[in-house]
Amino acid sequence: MPELQITEADRKRLVHDAERIVRSHEDAEDVVQGVMLRAWAHRERFRGESSSLTYLRAGVRNGCIQFLRDRKVHIELDAMPHPENIAAVMPHVAEQMDARAQLSHAFRSYVKHKGARYARKHMAIVILRAQGMTHEEIAREMRTTTNYSKTIVRRFKLVLLRVGERAA
Repeated sequence: MPELQITEADRKRLVHDAERIVRSHEDAEDVVQGVMLRAWAHRERFRGESSSLTYLRAGVRNGCIQFLRDRKVHIELDAMPHPENIAAVMPHVAEQMDARAQLSHAFRSYVKHKGARYARKHMAIVILRAQGMTHEEIAREMRTTTNYSKTIVRRFKLVLLRVGERAA
């Protein structure tokens, strides 16, 4: 059975890769630490078809995507109005909830339409663009081209428009 082997230089490289995605050294350290703990706990799954670094890089990329998904604004539950009053008391929250639901539905529609093969990479591109990164920065971070980033974002917008048209 092949072993997961990683050097300190490899760990620093993983942290650097994660930091470019999550934009914070502390968060990147947390993501890498979590990935390494999961990799160690499930080390029997490592088949050795790729290098340890390649295997862990995929885990770090997926960990960063999950981190970005999980990063949300937390609202105190006690301060939250009843659901039927939410639009009247906090219209921006109702709009955000509706926007999140539409975005979630659009992602599912996009994956259904385009297939799941590159869904995580596409979602990462869309999330990074939504966070304000330029296509050039995204291309550099994701090791792809600017045109690829623009194409993915454009396709996602088209799916989002179709979802909005169906809801209307």
